[in-house]
Amino acid sequence: MSSLRLKSVITGALLLSGIVAGIFSSLPVLESPGYLPLLAEMSVGVYVAVFFQAMIACVYVGLACIFYTVLRSQEPTIAVFYFGFRIIGAAFLFLALVPLLVLLTMSEQYLQATDADLSAMQLQLETIAELTRLSRDWINHLAMILPWSIGGLFLYSGLLRSNLLPAWITWWGLGSSVLTLASTLLLMLGLLKIVTPMYFVLNAPTALLEITMAIYLFLRGFRTTDNKTAQPGFR
Repeated sequence: MSSLRLKSVITGALLLSGIVAGIFSSLPVLESPGYLPLLAEMSVGVYVAVFFQAMIACVYVGLACIFYTVLRSQEPTIAVFYFGFRIIGAAFLFLALVPLLVLLTMSEQYLQATDADLSAMQLQLETIAELTRLSRDWINHLAMILPWSIGGLFLYSGLLRSNLLPAWITWWGLGSSVLTLASTLLLMLGLLKIVTPMYFVLNAPTALLEITMAIYLFLRGFRTTDNKTAQPGFR
């Protein structure tokens, strides 16, 4: 197996692994009222979410590294900008582990409080917990996604210029990166909420693209010098 073919398979595996890990890293209970006392009762689920959140971060670091090695020989400047933005995004994924563990600790303290202390502590703990939960949302959906989507613009422009993938994939990537960036900016301005149909609609093209690109890389792989005969275009 050639080096480029091996990178294609690894990239496809990482893309699919990131999607699977993203599903298992979610914790729907955080969107329900009165979630704080529930977290300690489902601590295993919280640790599972933490594990898969860490897995996503590792996967994203791996993707940043492998795409950089693929791009740097033909688009070195674009590769550097891509790598920088994507590593920043991955770093925020690691940072987002902290609020989740803090919430679990607060939940345990909430349950351990005596009846005499509970009334005094309840409001304080719930307020701090909500701020912590919101900080996790902002890290995951703003601080991480913003540099990651900007990195996507560099990635797909580099892939389009180098013709390493078919143009329909790279144009799809550029379009989905723009939509993800738009959803992040709308979220930052308070014009969009995270758990809404519109938010998922704007981000769905990116998820579908990653699945499609993973399948393509498994079947065909990155293009070599021999099979990059055509110029970039819609084909």
